[in-house]
Amino acid sequence: LSNCVVRLHLGLICDDESAAFVRLNKLKRLPIKTKSVVVYNDALDHSVENPQGKRQSFLTLDLWHPALSKSMRRELASIFHTDLV
Repeated sequence: LSNCVVRLHLGLICDDESAAFVRLNKLKRLPIKTKSVVVYNDALDHSVENPQGKRQSFLTLDLWHPALSKSMRRELASIFHTDLV
């Protein structure tokens, strides 16, 4: 975990009545809803929960933190063995 990445969840097929959610720092709930995006800092204590157990589908993407400079992204890309800068 680091402050280099932000995580994005895009709700594809979600039961908005009993939506899954991201729990941040054991307190805050960010609901994942159909056609909605949730973005958070991956370095925070987090979990994805689906309390009703209903079928939920969402796309998860890890993106470079927008505050990182291009040179820092290049350095980190070599550490993480990726060409995505």
